[in-house]
Amino acid sequence: MLLKKPSEKMKEIKKRYANIPTVAFGDFNSSAKGLALKYLNENGVYSSYELARESSPMSSHHGDPVRDENGKYRGNKTSRDKTMSIDHIVLYKDDLKIDVQKVVEDQTILDATDHSPVYIDFEM
Repeated sequence: MLLKKPSEKMKEIKKRYANIPTVAFGDFNSSAKGLALKYLNENGVYSSYELARESSPMSSHHGDPVRDENGKYRGNKTSRDKTMSIDHIVLYKDDLKIDVQKVVEDQTILDATDHSPVYIDFEM
């Protein structure tokens, strides 16, 4: 089975459901300069941090937690900027008005994984 590229699937959904706002999200394993995001941008799809009125300045990828002397894993906030994010919420430029795009940096999350969740607040 040949899988469709995200932008093709998003176009299909918009066509099928009367041009509704269409959003895709997940670990794209691609920074802003990576091939996946370049392809999406060429097809009118952008990462939410590019479209938001306010966005987190840091990357969603903060590196693997490290085991400390007590055997507990501890993660650290990243100094990498948002263009190095590999986790994205992507959408067509005019689909939604994004107020805030946020990378969550709670210590519990930093300790659990190398990725921080990303969320958006938007208006339709």
